Amino acid sequence: LYLRPPTAFAASFISGSCVLEPSAELQLTPADGGVAATITGSPTVLAGTGNTGSLDGFGLAVRPSGFSVDAAGAPGAFTAEVIESVFLGDQVRIIARLQAFDLRVKALVDLAAAPQLLPGQTIGLRPRPDAMSVVSL
Repeated sequence: LYLRPPTAFAASFISGSCVLEPSAELQLTPADGGVAATITGSPTVLAGTGNTGSLDGFGLAVRPSGFSVDAAGAPGAFTAEVIESVFLGDQVRIIARLQAFDLRVKALVDLAAAPQLLPGQTIGLRPRPDAMSVVSL
């Protein structure tokens, strides 16, 4: 259930995932026995979803540990505004607002890969394919 939650409720309750509904910045389409999640024009095929039909009523769940920080506007990354960043040893916990979704998300990123992030800074948050799953809304 933690790695591949079937529903939006399970994703948010069990794994603390953010659940994103399809939008101009996120499209879900069937692709080779899986689903292609296209984020800001950059497609990623999620294998093994088992969904080959209509994707109406489905969204994308991303676990908090499944994001990496990228430049704002980078292909495949959501544009986000940093609200808070907290150093936790070798990781940084970021609270950010995904601008296209008006949604707050938590992200855990490696300290070495994350520049000093300040509140109000615009960044890109790129979800890793292994941290994304398609869920029913």
